[in-house]
Amino acid sequence: MYIDDSITQGRTLKRRCSGPPADMERARRGVNGVLSSLSLLCVILDLQLDGALAAGQAEVENHLEMGRKLLAAGQLAEALSHYHSAVDGDPKNYLTYYKRATVYLALGKFRAALPDLSRAIELKPDFLAVSE
Repeated sequence: MYIDDSITQGRTLKRRCSGPPADMERARRGVNGVLSSLSLLCVILDLQLDGALAAGQAEVENHLEMGRKLLAAGQLAEALSHYHSAVDGDPKNYLTYYKRATVYLALGKFRAALPDLSRAIELKPDFLAVSE
């Protein structure tokens, strides 16, 4: 059996593989072991990502709840801050944009509310609270 060593001036130099078939079998087992380890690593990373996403969603829910409470208490600037954090944490959630837009409207910042209302409709075209 020959193994390519290098390419020089368009010619391939080859050297004879000196190891017996047992060496190749050991190498094959080593590669299989590495692949098994990589599979396990992928499973572990996937589980950690799921945990991080769940923690991130819990944080978004906390910001939404705090925003709701502050809005009800009339603390609009503080509520807006929490809704900004909720949008940053979950930019694909139409409700985060809608709720932030309601604070902008309460503050009289109609132009600032428009992009959030548009984004809410873009994310959920059948969202009745915005489209009516």
